[in-house]
Amino acid sequence: MNTTLKGDLFERRAYEIIQKAVVDQKLGLLPANCRIFQKKAYHSKERDSNIIFDLSIEVWLDDAEQFHLLYLIECKDYSSPVPINDVEKFVSHIRQVSGVNAKGVFVTTKPLQKAALNYARSQGVMLIEVSPENKSNIILHNKNRKGSQLIDTAVAPWTTQADKIAEINDTFNTIPSGSDWDEIIKTFLKAQLSSDFSWGQPGEEVIGLDRLSQQLIEEITANTINDFDPSFLCNWKALSMESFIPYFEKRFDVKIITNETIPVYNGKKLNGYCDFENKEIHIDKSLETGQFPFVCAHEMGHFVLHMKLKMTQQV
Repeated sequence: MNTTLKGDLFERRAYEIIQKAVVDQKLGLLPANCRIFQKKAYHSKERDSNIIFDLSIEVWLDDAEQFHLLYLIECKDYSSPVPINDVEKFVSHIRQVSGVNAKGVFVTTKPLQKAALNYARSQGVMLIEVSPENKSNIILHNKNRKGSQLIDTAVAPWTTQADKIAEINDTFNTIPSGSDWDEIIKTFLKAQLSSDFSWGQPGEEVIGLDRLSQQLIEEITANTINDFDPSFLCNWKALSMESFIPYFEKRFDVKIITNETIPVYNGKKLNGYCDFENKEIHIDKSLETGQFPFVCAHEMGHFVLHMKLKMTQQV
């Protein structure tokens, strides 16, 4: 099979995969607002000519004169890992034909080389790998996610940590052969934890720790939003936190406090937190306009999903 025919066949496979993903709303898009194209040309101001993309998805709002969002999709059916040059070229083409309303999607039958994967991740490119059985797997999503700002720092000086490592080493070097390792490790960990904490409750019971699937979380979210305003999810309306907060407080019997500064805790600056005992959500008043709705929704999610969770200190 020649290279051109092989590429055309894979593009057709990729088209069907993307089409199904849109219909199943796996990309977070409403199918009725999407138009999917093969080999469509988009104008490059730098070249003063068109660049043709393997596939594209145009997201159109009702009665709009121009698409609202553009997904540009590159398809690669290689016999070896995809090199970084291919990804860099694709990202360059995206930048030439669009502004901030474009999302890059790379569909491939082989993994990306390490450098290519790191570059794709840094540029916010969605990566979809397709197996010989035509099963697709999203390796990278199309949104850059920065690491949490709540990163734990060292909890003890290095000398204390070194002493603890020596203690652990001595403990395990003196264990006789044939011992029950599960019980030894359990006993050892309990001893180490109990030496630093005063347990307020005995036992190891956990209450309310449910396995929440992605589908269940989406259903809870959709039900909550639809109860607030049924037209929000189908008409591309912007959610106003100013009006949503009073609704949320009343529905879930919680107080959302946004006019106070959250103090630094253990050297960390918290943007928000939930106080389940007092049924309060605290959001730092210094947050910028763009951060506030995200942090607020994040803490709302914690409250709804975890408000029944109870566990002992030892657990």
